[in-house]
Amino acid sequence: MEGMEERVAHVASDIIVKSLQVLLEYPLCDRCLGRMFALLGKGWSNKQRGEAIKMIIIMVLHRLAREGDEEASKLLERLSASLYNTAPRLYEELGVERTEIVCPLCGGVFDKVVNEVVERAARLLREVEAESFVVGARLAEEVRGVEDSIVANYGLVHAESIAAELKREVGKRLRDLGFSVDFSNPDVTLLVEYPSGRIEATINPILILGFYKKTARRVSQSSWITSFGVKRYPFSVQDAYTPLLELYKGSEIVIHAAGREDVDVRMLGSGRPIVVEVKEPRRRRVKIEDAERSVNDEWVGLFKTVLIERVTRSFMRSVVKGVEGEERHAKIYRALVYVPDGVSHEDIEKLVEFFKGRLVRQRTPRRVRHRRADIIRERKVYEVSAYKISDNLFIAFIRAEGGLYIKELVSGEDTWPGFPDALGKQAHCVELDVVKVETKLRVKEGLVSGAARGGVSNGKATQGLSPSHKEASTQTHP
Repeated sequence: MEGMEERVAHVASDIIVKSLQVLLEYPLCDRCLGRMFALLGKGWSNKQRGEAIKMIIIMVLHRLAREGDEEASKLLERLSASLYNTAPRLYEELGVERTEIVCPLCGGVFDKVVNEVVERAARLLREVEAESFVVGARLAEEVRGVEDSIVANYGLVHAESIAAELKREVGKRLRDLGFSVDFSNPDVTLLVEYPSGRIEATINPILILGFYKKTARRVSQSSWITSFGVKRYPFSVQDAYTPLLELYKGSEIVIHAAGREDVDVRMLGSGRPIVVEVKEPRRRRVKIEDAERSVNDEWVGLFKTVLIERVTRSFMRSVVKGVEGEERHAKIYRALVYVPDGVSHEDIEKLVEFFKGRLVRQRTPRRVRHRRADIIRERKVYEVSAYKISDNLFIAFIRAEGGLYIKELVSGEDTWPGFPDALGKQAHCVELDVVKVETKLRVKEGLVSGAARGGVSNGKATQGLSPSHKEASTQTHP
């Protein structure tokens, strides 16, 4: 305890003296004075802090005045604009009249602004069926200027901004009304301006994880608009999810898929992972099953989706990262291959053996160089299985690392090695389907039906993979 009394006296004196200096220049209300010391103590409001500090100042000055200190008496009178409401009876005894002065920092409207903001914000949250929110605050330049001057001029290192208190008080009141705060993934972001009380509300999108199957060709992933302002293709994966706009009362649909297939390539088998973003939804209490049904009922025989659950934006990024980042999804493809010079069972056996764990170097194909960097990339072909269906045609199932261009692998164009290197003959990809995108994403039980696996199919000699998925093995010609 040695020296403690001196340290306590020094800190107490510092708080009182700095408060006096501030009040002499800025007649702050209780709340604004308390905010200058907001980081000291827990469980009190800033208004309580300010009241306590003013009481101590009054007690100190009154004692000095009672002991005959005329300067203390004059100081009490000079500070009456700030201190009168804290000790009205004392000022009445001193014969000092009440002086109404508006707080130069908050303008005396803090409580009014909070009440009005909470009322309007709660109404807005209910209108858009929001359950969670986060509050931000923006101060008018004149308010921020006064606040910064006070804090800087008097070295108030334990102060907080009026913006911080505004966010806290609005947040507490909204929580009391049954809404929850979510800093990472709120339904609505509220930006409150002070002192106007204006609210900017951002209705954050709904992100839904799912898988999709594209059972027709000439279907692009996103709407392809030509320079003439017309669609290049009549239907897209993005178009398929437009029924969600009406269901969620949203403004726009954006899709985030784990990669993309070409326009003329079908997406079969287990489907491709996708996150569907519904922007500015004014309805949120929609069952995922109803959302899924609204899409599938619209596009029977053309498109199908399974929607799983709502996810966060960080999860959405992980879906895309699985393709573009280090964790590229492996994929299984089904290719209908044409060999002009004919193909034998021995040729197929050579092909299967050749591509066991084969590393392939590939230049960006000409057809996509307008939107992809022209580079040489390396991707692995894990395995190939194949079976002959005519003298010049065979079906190949290819399991490869994501990012490998399969059409060019088959033709050998800008690819080393390609199918022609293994066959010793030219080869052309007539049709291509994606059968499976391998992913670690959690899915509903039964969502992923059979995919290609090892064995013998239909008595045809195959090695490694086989077309066990009925959809993949029978729908050769749509």
